[in-house]
Amino acid sequence: MSDTAEKLSDRNLSFSEVYEMGYQHACQKMQLWLQQNSCLVQEFRTDNSEFDTGKLSAFQALDGHLVSVIIPEGKKSKD
Repeated sequence: MSDTAEKLSDRNLSFSEVYEMGYQHACQKMQLWLQQNSCLVQEFRTDNSEFDTGKLSAFQALDGHLVSVIIPEGKKSKD
């Protein structure tokens, strides 16, 4: 569990990778990641099939909203 939290906070994830962690689990971790990285929550939507560069759809927050996430370019991992 703490592995995943570290993973989310220490680098840019591919969005399919986050999705594959498991819907509920990833939703929780995504919120934490958003807070830590000051990303923008762009819009509310329910289409979980739309995966774009820099955009992730349908991560259900704990309050029941669906968030589309924009990851700012330049927030890259230190490889």
